[in-house]
Amino acid sequence: MGAIIKQIHKQVGKPNRNMYDKTETGEEIFYEMLREFPEKIATNNA
Repeated sequence: MGAIIKQIHKQVGKPNRNMYDKTETGEEIFYEMLREFPEKIATNNA
């Protein structure tokens, strides 16, 4: 199972729209990355 799923929504007279969503695994990966993000970079206002 991947972290992201893609659905294609067909539209009349327009290009198809790609819709992305995270899976439960993707959400776990995302929150793990946030927990490991260095505080020095997170507080950088530059």
